[in-house]
Amino acid sequence: ADGDKIRTRSVDRDAVPLDKSPIPDATIAAQLAGRGFLSHDGAAKELRVAAGHHAVRRDLIVPADTTLVIGRGTTLRFAPGAAVIAHGPVRIEGTDESPVVLAPIDAKKGWQGIAVVRAGARSRVAHARVIHTTSVVKPGWALTGGVTFYESDVDIEATTLSGHRGEDALNIVRSAFVIHDTTITDTLSDAFDSDFSTGRITKSRFTDIGIAGGGDAVDTSGSTVEIAGATFKRVSDKAISVGEASTVTVKDVTIEDIGTGLA
Repeated sequence: ADGDKIRTRSVDRDAVPLDKSPIPDATIAAQLAGRGFLSHDGAAKELRVAAGHHAVRRDLIVPADTTLVIGRGTTLRFAPGAAVIAHGPVRIEGTDESPVVLAPIDAKKGWQGIAVVRAGARSRVAHARVIHTTSVVKPGWALTGGVTFYESDVDIEATTLSGHRGEDALNIVRSAFVIHDTTITDTLSDAFDSDFSTGRITKSRFTDIGIAGGGDAVDTSGSTVEIAGATFKRVSDKAISVGEASTVTVKDVTIEDIGTGLA
């Protein structure tokens, strides 16, 4: 067409190769320093959090081949820039009467959340309350989830995730999972995103999802998921979104006040 021109310019690199992983790591000694609430059992390969109420002002990093253990009646309150980053499995063992609470020091600013990366063994989260996460963001590394399991199998039971202000309250990637009797509520965007994973969701609740608009309760990509006995209420977009070569079996669910029930 008239006016067309050929323009030539040099091409810049899109990214500079990294000389090391941007995912934070640390030694046990560095994590214990200045933290009286932490102890290390070398024989059991466990990093343990003492019962009680504790402030966490910097990242709690779990080295590989180490299990983070948080027991009943424990409350951890995190500074806005702090997160739990685990290179080994996590074992959160609350009870109905004495749940484990993971929350921010400042409710308005929130805290970054939990990332379990290539743990090497199955994690378990039971009777926990994870409140006001914003998604893990570190120099050169950013996640969408307030709670993320990447290539790390996990069982989540009797747990509540509430007040997430990032993209996904829970993101499970390339992992096997079981989510039972769990509530995800009051999210800015999506509740649970399953990417290339296999698992089941039973007797769980998804309420007030996507309060900023456009949030899905369950969103799958390349996954095989069974959903049974779940309840979906007040979801701004889709209760269940089956995408990108996923297979999802849905039975005995309740869907109320939804943008789209099933897509």
